[in-house]
Amino acid sequence: QTQGNSNLAQTVSYDLLMMARSGIFDQVGGGFHRYSVDEFWTVPHFEKMAYDQASLLRVYAETFQLTGLDVYRDICQEIVTYLSRDLCFDDGRFFAAEDADSEGKEGTFYVWRREELEKGLSQEEFECLERQYFLGAEGNFEDDQIILEHIADADRQKTPEVRKILEKLRIL
Repeated sequence: QTQGNSNLAQTVSYDLLMMARSGIFDQVGGGFHRYSVDEFWTVPHFEKMAYDQASLLRVYAETFQLTGLDVYRDICQEIVTYLSRDLCFDDGRFFAAEDADSEGKEGTFYVWRREELEKGLSQEEFECLERQYFLGAEGNFEDDQIILEHIADADRQKTPEVRKILEKLRIL
């Protein structure tokens, strides 16, 4: 492998990791939103497309094969879980997309208020989530709402404890 190819692989791996840490990845339900509407990749267009999931699944799987890093395997698993749970008919066919609009407004099912999180979680669970994700009092979206995204120094690996908390949020 040439130095140029190695640098390219490192850059792509890093970019994919940052995408999965950002707001365009649904931290609670898995899967990627269609695209970002801001320069920081915090605020997504909340629609999710099956073809985007398929393309990204392939890229993350190939990156896992290339790097051997479990984080990329975990992202693949989260995409597959989302597809099979939310975009799949009982007979195995897939829906083409999940609409961005919910309850008459875009993204309602993907944003939180800090007080909702504090109320729905124990103090210990909230503090654990706060160590991993942006939970600012003023939010990072309209009307002080929060789009979950990893904070810069948080480990991308989701511990069993964090996975349990996210699953609790998914059904709140």
